[in-house]
Amino acid sequence: EQPMKDVICILASVKPYDISARNTINSIIASAAKTPEISYDILYCGASPPPDDRVIFLQDHLMNGENSAMNGSTHWGLEKGYKHFMYFSDDYVVDEEGKLFDAVHFLYSSSFENRKFKIATLATSDDPACFITPRLPYPHGGYPTGLPNEKPLPRHMILRFPVIHADTLKTHMKGWLWHPSLSSGYADNYLGFWVGENGEPGLESPSAKLHYLANLEPFDVKIRAESTYVSRRRSSCEQASQLMFNYVPGNDYV
Repeated sequence: EQPMKDVICILASVKPYDISARNTINSIIASAAKTPEISYDILYCGASPPPDDRVIFLQDHLMNGENSAMNGSTHWGLEKGYKHFMYFSDDYVVDEEGKLFDAVHFLYSSSFENRKFKIATLATSDDPACFITPRLPYPHGGYPTGLPNEKPLPRHMILRFPVIHADTLKTHMKGWLWHPSLSSGYADNYLGFWVGENGEPGLESPSAKLHYLANLEPFDVKIRAESTYVSRRRSSCEQASQLMFNYVPGNDYV
C-alpha cells in the first residue's frame, strides 16, 4: 500500500462542474507543480461524479450545503490519514503568481513556533483580510436581536480558506472543520473567532493567494435568490452569533 499523500485539497460545490469547480481544480494542479516535493490529492464532494479523473469523488448524500459537505470530506480525509487539509471555494482559483503549497510550509514557520493550533487561511488577491464585525449581519441587511449576553464581537480574522494540520483537526476540533450547527454560512467567522479567543489570532499565508472568478456571479445571484437560501443563512447567522456571545475562552470548539 502506498503511503498517504502530504495534502488533501477539498472542494465542495453545487454548481455545474465544467463552469466552476473545474477552473479551481485546474489552478490547484498548475500551482502544485511549482512545489513538486509535496504530494497531494484533490477531493471533490458533490451530488454526482465529475467528468474528471484527476480528482477523488465523494458523494454528498446529505445535500445540506457546502459546509456540511466539507465536514464530511474532512472526516473522510482524517480516516485516510492525510497530514494537511486545504479548503477551496468553487468561485475562486489559485493566483498564478504564488505557490499554493507555500501555505503548508507556512505552518512550519517561525510564526507557528509557539502556537498549538496549526491553522492559517489562504489570502485573496482581490481584497485584504476579512474581520468579524461587531455584530454578524444577516445576508440582506439587519442583525439578530434578543440574544443572551449580547455585546460587540471582537475583531478576529475570518478564516475563509483554511489550511490545517491533521493533528489540530483531531486534537482540538474533534474532527470538524466547520462547527456542525452552522450548515449555511458564518462558520468561517466562528472558526476565526474561536482561534482568536484562545489567544492565537488568525494568520494569512503570505504567498499563497486565491483570485475571485467574477464570471460566476450570475450563478451565485441565482442561488442567493432562492427562498431557502435566505432563511438558512439567517438561521446560521443567529446560531453563530449565539455561539460567539456565549463562548468562554478555553472551551471546546464543538
